Amino acid sequence: MRGKPVPGGPARGRLSEPMAERLKDGPRGRCSAGPVRPYAARVDPTPARPRPRIAEFRVEPLLAAAMGIITLAGTATELAYAPDPFPPAPWAYGMGLVASAALVARRRAPVAVSLVGLTMTFLYNLVGYPGLAAAMPLFAAYYAVAAYGRSAWSLLTGLCLVLVTTAIPALPPHPMPWTSFPVLGPGFALAWMVVLGAAARSRATAAEERLRHATEAAKAQVARRLAEERLRVARELHDVLAHTISTIAVHSGLALDALDGDPEQARAAMRTVRAAAKEARPQLRAALSLLRGEPGVAPQPGLGQIPDLTAQARAAGLRVELTMPPALPISPLLQLTAYRIVQEALTNVVQHAGAREVSVTLRSDGRTLTVDVADDGRGPDPGVGAVPDVSPGGPRLGLAGMRERAAMVGGRLTAQAGRDGGFHVHAELPLGDLPLDDLPLETT
Repeated sequence: MRGKPVPGGPARGRLSEPMAERLKDGPRGRCSAGPVRPYAARVDPTPARPRPRIAEFRVEPLLAAAMGIITLAGTATELAYAPDPFPPAPWAYGMGLVASAALVARRRAPVAVSLVGLTMTFLYNLVGYPGLAAAMPLFAAYYAVAAYGRSAWSLLTGLCLVLVTTAIPALPPHPMPWTSFPVLGPGFALAWMVVLGAAARSRATAAEERLRHATEAAKAQVARRLAEERLRVARELHDVLAHTISTIAVHSGLALDALDGDPEQARAAMRTVRAAAKEARPQLRAALSLLRGEPGVAPQPGLGQIPDLTAQARAAGLRVELTMPPALPISPLLQLTAYRIVQEALTNVVQHAGAREVSVTLRSDGRTLTVDVADDGRGPDPGVGAVPDVSPGGPRLGLAGMRERAAMVGGRLTAQAGRDGGFHVHAELPLGDLPLDDLPLETT
């Protein structure tokens, strides 16, 4: 059912100006409130396919013309000094011109061009003309067989054509001895042209192979960088969401249980939920900005925010002991790494450990920042040492993420049973030798 156009509105079949602008800025098939930035530019390092070779349309006709002039001159010389009578001279010139004109297609069909020249040479000798002037175009043709041939047998094909051409002067009506120079000399010269063509083809093949390897390496580098960026975004999203959702789940359940009997406790739990969500918003926005490819440097959490993590754990019912120096002059990257390790470790304690107490300790000896998070919960199964990243129930993404973060800054992390039970996460992060101000912030 068609509606009537609204008076004063846009004409039927046309979009209003604002809508047209939004459709132009957004992806096809969607209306976008603003320009959409892709996660990362699609990079195709494959070089564009070259256009048809210019030489085939410019150089080859010039080569054919030059070879035709040389062939005509050679034919005229042979006919001028021939002692015996011979057929009409125009036929000899015509055969030489046909063999030379075929060179225009020597790159596209080198064998066919060679057969045309070979046929003209054979007829030139068969009808009684002296010498091999008509064979002059074969030098360029046989070179093309080895240089531009599409078969792996191009070199052998060229040498076979040389053998056939060498046999022509020994045929009637003016046979020459097989060992004479007029027979072997042109044969050796033609064979040398075939070898030169094979060498040129070998160099071209090697250059194409290097280009192919460089293209594959560029593609692999682009894919690796994209994978690293995706892993980085996934790690940020996991760290932020796992901690925030765990805090919200615990405190919303507490608020629901205390809603009727203790409204004040329920209100405090909901305030914790609101604070956790408020804290997660800028971090999620930074991670999503990275996903969209937006440039800039966003402030990231560091050691100064670790007390907020322990406060949230206390609000979840844990007794938390935090030990850390009042000020650790380390780089923002190491601060972010330590913060994420503590965040993930406390999230695991709240979700899985069933613990009552947890201790968080950070210390530095000037060369290494050490992070320890230990609880008195259930811990791993008896007899298990270091906990792997994969369990029968699936991958332990949190442990894998912590280990990757530690390895990214040159450190190491272990997660295993504590000495007195429970679970113990231990990380050692080297401070490095770079000036603290020169170490970069994590960009989004």
